Amino acid sequence: MAVILKIIKKITNNSMQAPIQNFSMPSWMNALLKTFTAFSTHINIKIFIAKLIMNYPEPFIPYSNSWYIPLVKFIASGEEFNDGFTYYIEVHI
Repeated sequence: MAVILKIIKKITNNSMQAPIQNFSMPSWMNALLKTFTAFSTHINIKIFIAKLIMNYPEPFIPYSNSWYIPLVKFIASGEEFNDGFTYYIEVHI
């Protein structure tokens, strides 16, 4: 997880220096979204992508309109997986 977060930070620091004029999602983020929403993607991969977003939400905020519904559907379907699923969506205060 740490290595992938560093890669995302490096990519976003290099590409998001200027204000966003084009609201099209970057190709790497679009690939993550397609993987996340694919029916055939294993639950562990979906959990990993959700944790990436939770651990570093800043680059995803400008594209929240694309991510909101898939994430809410994923969280709402948590009871289909098992009781341990809620561990991944707990809010630690």
